[in-house]
Amino acid sequence: MTFSIVGRDSKTGELGVAVATKFIAVGASVPHADYQVGTVAVQAEHHPFFGRQVMALLEEGICPEKAVKKVLIEDDRRGSRQLGVVDAQGRAFSYTGSDCGYWSGGRCVENAAAQGNGLVNEATVTAMIEYFQESQEPLPYRLLGALTAGEHAGGDSRGKQSAALYVAYKPGGMTLFDYGLLDLRVDDHPEPYMELYRLLNVRARLWGRFVEDNVVRVNEKICRQIQKSLYALGYYDEKITGIYDAATIKALRRFCYRENLRKRIDENARFDQVVLDWLTHKGRSL
Repeated sequence: MTFSIVGRDSKTGELGVAVATKFIAVGASVPHADYQVGTVAVQAEHHPFFGRQVMALLEEGICPEKAVKKVLIEDDRRGSRQLGVVDAQGRAFSYTGSDCGYWSGGRCVENAAAQGNGLVNEATVTAMIEYFQESQEPLPYRLLGALTAGEHAGGDSRGKQSAALYVAYKPGGMTLFDYGLLDLRVDDHPEPYMELYRLLNVRARLWGRFVEDNVVRVNEKICRQIQKSLYALGYYDEKITGIYDAATIKALRRFCYRENLRKRIDENARFDQVVLDWLTHKGRSL
């Protein structure tokens, strides 16, 4: 009794899956994605190899519908399988076997396929597709928002327990060690959607880097705020002057290094709003 949405961002080419269920560790088995190939969700009576087999066929250029049918043609349990697929061209297909239970089914549009089994109602799938089509968010937030919309519309008839987000994108876009994969899992939690949002926000903070559009213009008031927070946290032991001097910069760099934000402060000691917000938050938490 699982529901998911697979989707592609037509602007960036990113591909991914968001999935939830009333069972443990859904992210360990359902999602598959490759930036240059496609994305697949395999659920209901799950077969551990179907995702890889469909992905291999997509890589050969076979369309999602034909790929799924080719994988299932000799499967005597295909009535209990459910798959959602989107390829790198945005072609989508959702398959639901006849023995997946009530309510089970899927819906496809260009760049997205939503599906679920054992749901409260069809509105779950409809809500996911509608959210995906209307949202302009980056793909990870778009998929997670769609999944949450599906939960609010009904979701798994048994309740909630685990959720996962799996997104493939062009490697190297964030850091030197960025291999082009976002893989976040909430394996067992009373509020898996909220926890997944929290993890996604943590990742966005830690994996982001300084961008000119988000630079903080340091004036005396902001500098005093920075110095006070750094002092409270033990990074700065000078007077609170409101002057963005070498001692303040050194302390701020130490803070950024310790908090894994060193990519958000540049060689000229300019930094972005994320650094200021996190420093203020940490300082207030004492």
